[in-house]
Amino acid sequence: MSAKNQNDRGLDGLAALLRQLPPGLAAPAIEVLLDDPVSGTDFLRRAAKGERKAIKALERKAERSNHAIETERAQIESERHASALADYLRQNPGGNVVRVMNLVRELVNIPRHSGTEVLGDKTGKANQTRMHDLQHELYALLSKYEFYPSIDLKPKSDSWLVMPTWRPLLLPLAWEGQMERAAEYIALADFMSTIESGEWERVRKCPICQKWFYAQSKKKLVCSNSCRFRKYQANGVVRDKRREYMRSYFRHPKVKTRLRLKRKARSTGEKGV
Repeated sequence: MSAKNQNDRGLDGLAALLRQLPPGLAAPAIEVLLDDPVSGTDFLRRAAKGERKAIKALERKAERSNHAIETERAQIESERHASALADYLRQNPGGNVVRVMNLVRELVNIPRHSGTEVLGDKTGKANQTRMHDLQHELYALLSKYEFYPSIDLKPKSDSWLVMPTWRPLLLPLAWEGQMERAAEYIALADFMSTIESGEWERVRKCPICQKWFYAQSKKKLVCSNSCRFRKYQANGVVRDKRREYMRSYFRHPKVKTRLRLKRKARSTGEKGV
């Protein structure tokens, strides 16, 4: 028998074993085969015969794989909402959505006390009072918006994942022609969708050009390369270091000689003309 025929028979045998597995376990079984074809084939045979230990191992692997896929999918969805929120804020830099974000940011930055402080702790009382005031202002602001409960169905391997959500009441606004108000509702919904993942904290206002942008990484503080260069120039310490470096550079004997030769060649060329 040729090597090709042996290979085909081997693949047919593996396909037959995969068909004997319970639904949803073929993908993790293929991963096991790709990791180690020899031991993976033996493991697949045991799973196809219904060995409980092998089946449980495949189920755990499938669950981990599904969880990783769902996590990545949720992250991509949250990034999409954050990017849409930044686009809205660039066109509408002032308004209630910015106020809501600032209130939430201020609430998050209030120090959390463990409850071990004495009752007369003035700092703890001040923080608690400030938190109540911010919450009251935030609730009063959010009460102006109308949302309704809804159910989303998202794919989950061979089934569907039921996700409760809240949707903005846009139809009455569209009937009345209030498109700006409708856009504000959508932007607020985008913000609410990014709270759990924390992506809303990457929607930032550039300190240089004052434009809103979505930071792809937590370290990004400005919106573009030009603003980063302007920030670099505005830093007095960095500017002084750069000035001192250039002074020492032009004092170097080799640099002085090279510059003198350039000036001489330039003046000689001008005289020749």
